[in-house]
Amino acid sequence: MNIHDKHPCQGAAGASHPLTPPARETALAAGLVDAKNVQLRVDQMTLAEQIGQKIMIDARYFNDNEDAKCFPDMTELPASLKAAISRLHLGGFILFSNNLVSTSQIQALTRELAELGSDNGYRLFIATDNEGGNVFRLPRGEYRAFPGNMALGAIADEATAKRLAFAQGQCMGEDLLSLGINTNFAPVADVNSNQSNPVINVRSYGDSPEQVGILAKETASGLANAGVIASLKHFPGHGDTHIDSHFGLPQVTRSREEAEAIDLLPFRKALAQSTGSRQVPMIMTAHIQYAALDDTKITNSQGKHVVVPATMSRKIQTDLLRHEMGFDGVTITDALDMKAISNNFTHEQVIEYVFNAGVDIALMPINIYSQSDIDRLESLIDLVIKKVESGAIDRKEITESARRIIELKLRYNLTAESIAASEASTIAAASTEFAQSISSTHAASATANVNGLQMSAASRLENAKAIEIDIARQSITLLKNADSIIPLYDKNQKIFIAMPWQEQGEAMKSTFKAEGFLAIDSVKTGELSWQDLCKHLDDCDVLIVGSMSTAVSPVEKDGVVKEFPPEVSLNPPGDPTSSDYLLHVMRYAKRQHKKLIHITLRAPYDVINYDDIADGILATYSYYGVENGIRKGVSLNAVAEIITGKTASTGVLPVNIHNLDSQGNPTELKYPRGFRTDSRNINA
Repeated sequence: MNIHDKHPCQGAAGASHPLTPPARETALAAGLVDAKNVQLRVDQMTLAEQIGQKIMIDARYFNDNEDAKCFPDMTELPASLKAAISRLHLGGFILFSNNLVSTSQIQALTRELAELGSDNGYRLFIATDNEGGNVFRLPRGEYRAFPGNMALGAIADEATAKRLAFAQGQCMGEDLLSLGINTNFAPVADVNSNQSNPVINVRSYGDSPEQVGILAKETASGLANAGVIASLKHFPGHGDTHIDSHFGLPQVTRSREEAEAIDLLPFRKALAQSTGSRQVPMIMTAHIQYAALDDTKITNSQGKHVVVPATMSRKIQTDLLRHEMGFDGVTITDALDMKAISNNFTHEQVIEYVFNAGVDIALMPINIYSQSDIDRLESLIDLVIKKVESGAIDRKEITESARRIIELKLRYNLTAESIAASEASTIAAASTEFAQSISSTHAASATANVNGLQMSAASRLENAKAIEIDIARQSITLLKNADSIIPLYDKNQKIFIAMPWQEQGEAMKSTFKAEGFLAIDSVKTGELSWQDLCKHLDDCDVLIVGSMSTAVSPVEKDGVVKEFPPEVSLNPPGDPTSSDYLLHVMRYAKRQHKKLIHITLRAPYDVINYDDIADGILATYSYYGVENGIRKGVSLNAVAEIITGKTASTGVLPVNIHNLDSQGNPTELKYPRGFRTDSRNINA
């Protein structure tokens, strides 16, 4: 059955009990990683076992009944999947939000996965995508998601940004490890140099290669300090694309010189600083065509000769990353079910191209939703074995790949051997090792982290909350403040908030009320009829409107429309979330002489759509608020604090923002990186 014919449905979470997390990287692990020990272990593995370690699967939904209309979320391991993981010697399992419902359920699930892996001598890489911000798989609200990478990039003081990036990585790592998740596909090391990039966007720290490299390395170090494997992504750099690789195959048209100066630089910086406990353990590939780095043509599933995607490029993944840049850690593909790959190559082509490129782990080569999918995966692994036996895939490279994987698992104690008894005697040495391996800025927190392995969930949550709020408050960027509209002094003013999501307005409204503003109303943009909306606009004194576009190219739905007729009709154009609709609303409010504040909620490139009409403009880089009493993010509260005058805006732009021509191409620079304007803090 095709994946698109399978429909998710509600699955029941199973009962569980607390999980003792895997041990952190300790002095004991250093002995296990001895080269002779690693090689001996690998030499004892069969070819099937080595290949199995090179496969990481997912199972977002699962139903053994092929004809079922409903495929429930996989929150408990079914017997058929348990058997397959052990039988095929699989090396890893990636978890998505569908699999992660509650603390007890997650711990029960990861315990089962850990026990399965130990049957093969090595625990599974149990992985997820917890970048922070808009890519966050744990239950949002129960765990702190943080404002995200671009918010970190917007913090003006570099030392503070580094400290908070490290702290964010460590907090996320502690949460993950407490749940039995040992691998995190983060941080993003892509330089978002294309303001029309629909997939990286606010997930990047910014468009400065130096800054991206610094903050990515700090986040990775924080994760490592918590005992979690970090994975820098997406090599060789996904920041200059205008196509989302989930839906198509993007091309990067930079020269080699530009590639070196921009996309490769963050990875080079991270690897250059990679020693001891701060070693970069894993790098994820990018599904992009980068002809300046490899213009080799390969045959796709339609029989056409196309430029090899970076994920399948030996020149990029082996010659460049390993031989030239010296990376000896584990490499893993981005998800192979993404349309950039699956629309252009068969499963059989993909696995052969990927392994011949020298990539260690194939992530999600086949989506596992039923027994038939397990059968297809087993057939694919059998094919790889035959390819190795025939010489189509190099046996020595399979063994070398297995060595890197086993070495990483030994370093992070992902083995069947119990080290619990030894942990107490080695913890003091481990604490010293950690403290020496990181900068003096982080030494105290590192020692406290190792000495406090059993930090309570409540303590972790409170610590994470404080860091999350600190990042949010220091990142909010004031881009325009005509006539010093911000802060709003008069607390008797009527405030009307229109946001893309209801939860965003709810978060802001709670802060306004806490600061003594009582006449507050908020709606989801487009929820009201135009006539009812106009009544609210007529009645308010201040309109606050939010936007969260991912791109500003006219070819996207959110087109740039800046010209309006002299009179505003009663039939606003377009989608309520589009820029032309928002401009229609803002134009009407302006004609009624209302004060107008615009908030850009993602990467702030869409500010060019609204800066001619808004009196005040702020960027939050984060768009989660309060839903059903659950606080999913704090940046909307932080921006409301600035508008009310409780705090002052100190954030700076982490990206350059250009005007665009009619084709969506950048023209003159409108807002330079580092730009901000001032607000006054009436409570200071």
